Amino acid sequence: MTHSELVTALVKPGGDILRQMTPQKANLMHIAHQFADEAGEIVSAIKKHTCYNQELDVNNLVEEIGDIQFAIEALCQAIGRSPGFCMACNVDKLTKRYGSSYSDKAAQDRADKQ
Repeated sequence: MTHSELVTALVKPGGDILRQMTPQKANLMHIAHQFADEAGEIVSAIKKHTCYNQELDVNNLVEEIGDIQFAIEALCQAIGRSPGFCMACNVDKLTKRYGSSYSDKAAQDRADKQ
């Protein structure tokens, strides 16, 4: 089977996705796209500074960080969790993984996943 044939056989038809769409799924998809869009704008701003030697546009970065925080709040509301709860879960995960300091070994071992 060629790659093209494999893709044709395996790609989920858009009509199937559309028929299964609910308002909640549409909201989650919209939020996910917002993350991708804003992350791309942050990457672009940093690329201009690091690769093209332009002045770092801190005001733009602050704006984009705010947009990411907006998306985080929207996603938290959509799944019924608070940003504080998500941060606490992250603290627990990273503490299990690293203890009190980073190490390559702990990053590779991922104790939180065992």
